[in-house]
Amino acid sequence: FMTFSGIIDFFVIKNDFQYQIIDAPKNPDVLWIKNNTPPQSVFLNSSYFYHPASLAGRKIFYGWPYYAWSAGYQTEERKELVGEIFSQKEVKALCALLKANHLDYVALEDKPQIEEIENFDRSFWQKNFVPAYANKISGLKIYQTEAICLILLPLEGR
Repeated sequence: FMTFSGIIDFFVIKNDFQYQIIDAPKNPDVLWIKNNTPPQSVFLNSSYFYHPASLAGRKIFYGWPYYAWSAGYQTEERKELVGEIFSQKEVKALCALLKANHLDYVALEDKPQIEEIENFDRSFWQKNFVPAYANKISGLKIYQTEAICLILLPLEGR
């Protein structure tokens, strides 16, 4: 009986695949994050798996929901918040949400994995903000919250 159960386990290994992850120092995205952001930084991310911020040892705002949900966290609220942030069309409202949630950076990829942001208005970001980092090969753009909110300074009279 134990031999039979071992044969069943063999198929899991046989059907598994390998996924290669390019990590620092060979991944320029990870390397930039590691060298240019404080270790306690929090990133609003547009993908779950192997996000460059995670690989660089930084926190991401919305990870794979199953893991957090199974640990008892309220992932639905976070999911809605991510959708709300990425659907903003006003800089002031965006800045307020980023600051209220203690987000230091926004990392946008050309092909986001999080379904709540697949239809976000990319032109709003391109028109209003300059990324602190952009990689044309990987499609990653990183925006700094401080720079996003900086354009509000003349409006608020600071």
